[in-house]
Amino acid sequence: MACYRKFRGLCTVWCSVEILLFSGIIYGWSSLVFIFTNEGFYADLCKKNQLITDAEINFTHGENVSGIYSGDYSNNITLFDSNEEEYKDCTDQESRLGLFFSIGVGFTWAGMAVLGPMTKALGTRFTRIVILLVYEIGLFCLAFTTTETSWLICPGLCCIGVAGLAHFASNIQVANLFQGFSSTIVALFCGLFDSSSVILQVVKIAYGLGIGRRESFLFLACLYLVMIGTSTFFILPKCYITNNEKLDEVEICVTSDSVLQYTEIQRTDKPSIVTKTSPKKGVLSYMKSMTYISHVCWMTVHCLLFSTFLNLLYIRIDKLANGEVSTVSYYVGVFAYTTMGSGIGSVVAGLIYDAERRRYSDFSKTEKKWKPVVIPMTACGMFIAAVFSFLLVENISFLFPSFVLFTLFRNFLFSIGVAFVNEAFPSEYFGPLYGFMTFINGVFSLTQYGLVKWAVSSQSGCQQVYITLIILASVTFLHPLQLWIRSNKMKKLPQMTHKSDEAVPLQDKS
Repeated sequence: MACYRKFRGLCTVWCSVEILLFSGIIYGWSSLVFIFTNEGFYADLCKKNQLITDAEINFTHGENVSGIYSGDYSNNITLFDSNEEEYKDCTDQESRLGLFFSIGVGFTWAGMAVLGPMTKALGTRFTRIVILLVYEIGLFCLAFTTTETSWLICPGLCCIGVAGLAHFASNIQVANLFQGFSSTIVALFCGLFDSSSVILQVVKIAYGLGIGRRESFLFLACLYLVMIGTSTFFILPKCYITNNEKLDEVEICVTSDSVLQYTEIQRTDKPSIVTKTSPKKGVLSYMKSMTYISHVCWMTVHCLLFSTFLNLLYIRIDKLANGEVSTVSYYVGVFAYTTMGSGIGSVVAGLIYDAERRRYSDFSKTEKKWKPVVIPMTACGMFIAAVFSFLLVENISFLFPSFVLFTLFRNFLFSIGVAFVNEAFPSEYFGPLYGFMTFINGVFSLTQYGLVKWAVSSQSGCQQVYITLIILASVTFLHPLQLWIRSNKMKKLPQMTHKSDEAVPLQDKS
């Protein structure tokens, strides 16, 4: 028996630690950007403005009410206070660093498109070797970048982003070792992926204690080499862990002529009852299905909301804190520590999903696949809409509930989003289907930079962007709704009788 099957508990724990330490650290961007701004990256883009305090102006008549203003509103207005206090307007600096994060996230998801073909062609082992090299390059870029070579931030983020996500995807196969709890294992891994963003908060804390950024990233590079090398060569298989015990898979296809075709696959220890089988469907047929297309759209919108929140977070905190460094550092830390609960939250999301699957276990085959995700997917839209609603409030205390709700949102989003692809489609096609979905996510996530520029373009820019994002969040409710409606329609198809030899009624086993 293979090592990963004989010691599946050890394999799961080891892969869990890997994901926690390395896979999603790019999403701890708010902690890293704090270090970069403190070190003076793109500090030349900051502008000194005079601090406005207690200015009372009658804009209608242009009258000098407080002795501070004079002139007509239609002309350029100069405001200042008697103390001539100054503050730095660093929106251009934050916008430039935000551009690097946008490119990094977009490249991360878009780069996953090559993971499926690479894994199929090279196998797990050689794919992970490539992942290891790319991740190491990213860590070295972030370790050795300086204010003179600040462009290294961009390839550094791209490398740790795409390699981290690819590393996470290569560990998902471990869930196939656990029958009946595979969704919970996937959810656990997704939660640890979210929690890994706290690693950059640890780097930020070490930076405050006098340990340089370079030393921290070099330590991560050495640790990554040891852990990933061990699991790649001694724990995980050379090829892929497949789920050979998947019960009663039924693939349904309704043609334009309303002809029902299906393939029913039985376990080998049960008598085969196959009335008619259709040829095995290729990956392209699944990509063209309504189920997959709508799921990709759902994930794409939510990933845009997810990455835009992270990109705007530091800017929003800095604005609400009036640029006070200690306050900004405090709320960045609070957000990082809140994400540490992602592991627990994702397991809860996975357990809810598994409970919903058991609830619909006696329903039709389509309902068993689609209906369990309706409640979790609806919850995703509600969580993120509430997050941006709280951010609309000009009170820094409202950041606390937004942090909690965002953590719940990311728990459900990636846990359910990945688990649905793993459950609703054949496991051998998980790589291409997941890779193409993340590629589309990456392409559309680049639009977040336009949203960031919009947010910093005016005083009310953030509010306008958040309202737009709330509207986008409301659109995502269409996906679970159509799954529910279509599953109800599909369950009536087995009762249809057809005279044509091409149409065969689908019979449920008693």
